[in-house]
Amino acid sequence: MPSQLSKFRYIFIFQWLLVILGISLFGLLLIGKISFGYGLGDLTFLVIIFGAIITQLIFMFMQKRKKNLKLNLFITVLITGFYLFLVYKATVGRGPEQNWDGQIFVQSSSH
Repeated sequence: MPSQLSKFRYIFIFQWLLVILGISLFGLLLIGKISFGYGLGDLTFLVIIFGAIITQLIFMFMQKRKKNLKLNLFITVLITGFYLFLVYKATVGRGPEQNWDGQIFVQSSSH
């Protein structure tokens, strides 16, 4: 049976993977490889993702000192749900300007 410290370590590693996912989404959106289908409205998602990454990092460093396992697990589940929602919005749930065409990455329309 893993100890509480071991469980905390696994959650912390998973949170770093979520940070990497957030940074990847931010970078891909910034260079135009993914889109949420809202044209200039995608800038809103850029700000939201940036804020989520910063908030998550602040939370992680605060939890590093306190080590509240239940709160840490709860926040990790919320963050995971948020990133799953963003992945959904960047794929199947795209807006009207670039509907879902079966491709994750946006194809440039210029030839």
